[in-house]
Amino acid sequence: MWYGFLAVLSFACRANATYVRTDRSEVSIEPMGDVHGTIHGNKHEEVMNLLWDGTDLPEYTQYPQQKTILIEDELKASSRKASTRKTLYGLHGAFDTGTNLFAQTVALNFPTVKQNFNVWKHSTMGAEAITKAWENKIAPLPLNQLVIVAMVRTPMSQVVAWKKKPYNLWGCVRKRHYVDMVNPCTATTENTVGYDQNNFGEHNFSSIMDVYNTYMKQWQDMRSSGKFKDVMIVNYEDLILDPQSVMMKFGHIMDAQMAGQSIKLVEESAKQWETETSTHDGALVKLRERAWLGELGQAGLQALCPLLNKQLIQNFVEGTYRAQHVPYGQDCEAFMPR
Repeated sequence: MWYGFLAVLSFACRANATYVRTDRSEVSIEPMGDVHGTIHGNKHEEVMNLLWDGTDLPEYTQYPQQKTILIEDELKASSRKASTRKTLYGLHGAFDTGTNLFAQTVALNFPTVKQNFNVWKHSTMGAEAITKAWENKIAPLPLNQLVIVAMVRTPMSQVVAWKKKPYNLWGCVRKRHYVDMVNPCTATTENTVGYDQNNFGEHNFSSIMDVYNTYMKQWQDMRSSGKFKDVMIVNYEDLILDPQSVMMKFGHIMDAQMAGQSIKLVEESAKQWETETSTHDGALVKLRERAWLGELGQAGLQALCPLLNKQLIQNFVEGTYRAQHVPYGQDCEAFMPR
């Protein structure tokens, strides 16, 4: 019943929303250059485009002012339920699934909700090991006071994002065409203790799609374990299409009160001498045009799609809160074994 209410209000929000841009100012981004997918110099627009593309950025990255979406009174009222019991929130997701975008959106709208960084969000050590790590990190608090948010992304878009910004998956995409990503690879993703290079172990994958399947199974196993207060699996596409609905659901799970009377989105700082554009709007265009398909090509799809675990994505769609949505397997429909 709650989700039906969300869907109706989400539609109303999209239909009636007014966009109000706050004051814009350039921010200084520390140089953070390496070949594993970081950015360099004072490239504010690049930061925002990377953020809305779902790319991971260093935790010390400075972010700009925000765009504000004014929403209906009913939507505001339903999101302002507060609780005296403190609930913790831990964030997980594969690289380039929009974890930074989610965290920044939460920070803007729920400033009293703090993300817990104790367990490395990109770990592939499995549901049991990650759960045990959280249990140890938050003790003496019980796991049923911890909400896990796990970000996911439609599979072929995810592979293209990894190709562009691989981070610790460098060994699986380096100097490889998409057709070559069917081969075994090794990535440094075995870690649960936070971002410490001395604690990273290697994980052997049978292909790049095995990486994708591993993450998807891991989050679903954590959810089905029933050990956490909730495991909210968030589609990156939903965060782009219906950020207000995603934030409403998050607030409901967290029993958290939304700040102010509006939902805010991280927004770019446009140059005064150029036409002002929205990185959120740009992300919507990329999603609608499915630009990653041209990057993969027919050969890439034919090679990778048969390695995708259909069962793991069968309940995932782009546009969860909408009447019309796109199944996660659509890009591979013509290439999957019957």
